[in-house]
Amino acid sequence: MGTFEGALAVKPTTMICGIDEVGRGCLAGPIVAVAALFKGWEPGVPDIDDSKKIKPAKRRKLMKMLCRSPFLIDFGIGIGTVDEINEAGIDHANMIAFSRAVDSLPMRPNWIVVDGVKGVPGWHQNQEVVPKADGLYPVVGAASIIAKVFRDSMMAELGQVYPAYQWHSNAGYGSKAHREALQAVGPCAYHRTKFISKIVSPQTAWSL
Repeated sequence: MGTFEGALAVKPTTMICGIDEVGRGCLAGPIVAVAALFKGWEPGVPDIDDSKKIKPAKRRKLMKMLCRSPFLIDFGIGIGTVDEINEAGIDHANMIAFSRAVDSLPMRPNWIVVDGVKGVPGWHQNQEVVPKADGLYPVVGAASIIAKVFRDSMMAELGQVYPAYQWHSNAGYGSKAHREALQAVGPCAYHRTKFISKIVSPQTAWSL
């Protein structure tokens, strides 16, 4: 298809895939990536932006609107598990999640645009990697919103099993309540071992 600049002026029917992840900086839970495949560059929904800049209620509303958009072909979800994060590191798990998200799409995109500094492994052409792309390209912002809503819901469900960490409100990030619970009761199977070892006091009663 040529250069990325040329792709910005492609036909409206060209399949453009925005890719983003959520959960890199969490203390617990998986990393979740979404590949959102659209016809053209516009998702057909207003107010799309980086999911971190949007309040939870509006994120959920935007996701419903995206799922009804005639421009959305489909989206794929890829997960990098806690075990993969603990064993191979967050960067490796991130790449795994990207690959799984794209591989789960029903068809191959003409172009993919990735938020970050590393692209999808195996894609050597028609891929653009742009830091903070979720705030620059609506198709990537859409992927960011879907990933955030999906992961937050997942962590809220896990929080019902492990209520002490209050994942329903912090989604596994290092909030004050989450850190205090780690000190009080220790980690569970969904905690990222290396992440919490850097922030929890060694004087706590449990050991990693």
